[in-house]
Amino acid sequence: MKLFTSAQMKELDQKTGRDYSVPSLLLMEHAGYETAQIIREKLTPHQKILVLCGQGNNGGDGLAASRFLKDWGFDVRVFLFGDSDRLKGDALVQHEILKKLGIPLFFLPDGKLQFHDFLDEADLVIDALFGIGLKRPIQGELEAFVRTLNESGKSVVSVDLPSGIDADTGKVLGTAVKADITVTFGAPKVGLYLYPGREYAGDIKVAYIGIPDQLLSDSFCSAQTIEKKEVLSWLPVWKPDLHKGEKGKVMIIGGSRGLSGAPVLSAAAALSSGSGLVYLAVPDGIRNLIEHKLTDAVKIGLPQTSSWVLGKISFSETMTWFEKVRALGIGPGLGRASETGEYVRMVLQEYQGPVVIDADALYLLDDFFFKKNGRRNWILTPHEGEMAKLCGIPEESVRENRFELAVQKVKEWNCTLVLKGASTLVVSREQVYVNLTGNPGMAVGGSGDVLTGLTASLLAQGMDPVQAACSAVFIHGRAADLLKEARGIRGITASLLADNLYQAFQDLVSLQS
Repeated sequence: MKLFTSAQMKELDQKTGRDYSVPSLLLMEHAGYETAQIIREKLTPHQKILVLCGQGNNGGDGLAASRFLKDWGFDVRVFLFGDSDRLKGDALVQHEILKKLGIPLFFLPDGKLQFHDFLDEADLVIDALFGIGLKRPIQGELEAFVRTLNESGKSVVSVDLPSGIDADTGKVLGTAVKADITVTFGAPKVGLYLYPGREYAGDIKVAYIGIPDQLLSDSFCSAQTIEKKEVLSWLPVWKPDLHKGEKGKVMIIGGSRGLSGAPVLSAAAALSSGSGLVYLAVPDGIRNLIEHKLTDAVKIGLPQTSSWVLGKISFSETMTWFEKVRALGIGPGLGRASETGEYVRMVLQEYQGPVVIDADALYLLDDFFFKKNGRRNWILTPHEGEMAKLCGIPEESVRENRFELAVQKVKEWNCTLVLKGASTLVVSREQVYVNLTGNPGMAVGGSGDVLTGLTASLLAQGMDPVQAACSAVFIHGRAADLLKEARGIRGITASLLADNLYQAFQDLVSLQS
């Protein structure tokens, strides 16, 4: 599903009028009708609906919806924030129609008493205060009205997107309306699928309003969601006479004293996702411990430093395995010793195949290293804390600017980036993909190690980095969703995720039956 920015949506509206001769007023009429129709399916005539409208086109959509609902027998009260003198264009036309039909219109903030009275009685509220053009925080008296609405507990339908949510980033601009349903027009907006916007939007319904499908199909968009059918189409098809070498050989490099579990989780995930051979390379001192934790992988004990970590001393032995494998995963449980950082840099500069770089490997590297050495077949998988360390900025800055920061860094690092978190982003130089699978139960230690092994396995099976990254985050999240259905949100562990990846793959394959 394509996701559009505010600028791209405005361009689509303009092209619809200019190239297809569809008047903007007709688009507004359709928007009002589609909003009203969704509400009509929820309520019965004579129920009370409060409509909050702003001065722009979003308010015009709300005015149009009010008219349809009034015609269908609902008790509608329309509140306009500001005064009618500031209305213009299509919104002014909608206002004039309401006046001629005798539909009462109240003005805020002067009509605050009527607002509070009718809010108490309302069965539903339509939020049409601000649309995609809002870029400044909601403040002052309007902020108070939004907070009152959120605290009222009333069912809310937002027009195009919840007022106060940035259409491009999902940020809350001061305050924002919490909707039960968001009716978004023409095409979904990026900010509806990024947190916190995704949480504020509620159930998202995309309404056709007259923008031609051909125009939507041909138009460039900044992002798209990762879809189940798309992931299924990317997965390699196994021939009946396939042997283990053709299923992909992957090497996981990680581990240190006290951190043996992380590489085991990665290797287990690689095995669960179809790799024919998985090599698990760890410091020799913990190899025996690994033998008891994982049966199916080939265990490699690499020469270690006196601190029981991998270092320059480990590199020559590591290189002897490079020709045997098709992809690497490096980082889980490596530890953060400076000598290990030197080893990681040597591995990445020598190995020319695709690599997943995660966890401690990311911690040991920096922005300068990736700017100088980044490659298109590298997949970096940081969470927000690791991303902050790489970029040398506070974690809060990453959280507030996930989309823009990820796009910027991919251009600088020349890699594929998986920025983990609520709505994990997969970013290439050409596109941003938004993942919608997963749940809070995944927020457990080792979950990222499972993703590393899964991603490296898909690379080893011949998938290109972007497809492997998108497929991995989708399947990883879907496995967690299936576990949530079976065990509840509190019953998810990383080892369960690794062991149950097969169920997510089976869920994909069920599309074919």
